[in-house]
Amino acid sequence: PPAYGQICAEGGQIAFEAITAAIEWARKKQIAAIATAQINKQALKLAGIEFTDHTAIFSRFTNSRHTMTHFVAQNLRIFFYSRHIPLK
Repeated sequence: PPAYGQICAEGGQIAFEAITAAIEWARKKQIAAIATAQINKQALKLAGIEFTDHTAIFSRFTNSRHTMTHFVAQNLRIFFYSRHIPLK
């Protein structure tokens, strides 16, 4: 296994597979909701995954054209309208 805290292709592949498995379970009504943690964009890239974030993965695997990221912090609800584009 990779060293703890190291960015690697294996970590990116595992993250991608976990998200796509959750989507499949939800589509089959085996689960009622999906909650995600952070994923590392660099690890996804190292694994050869074409997607850069959760939203792109969910969009493709649910055939959704208009998706947003939703954060909840106590009584605050946040929807991100724009995509994250790194400056460097």
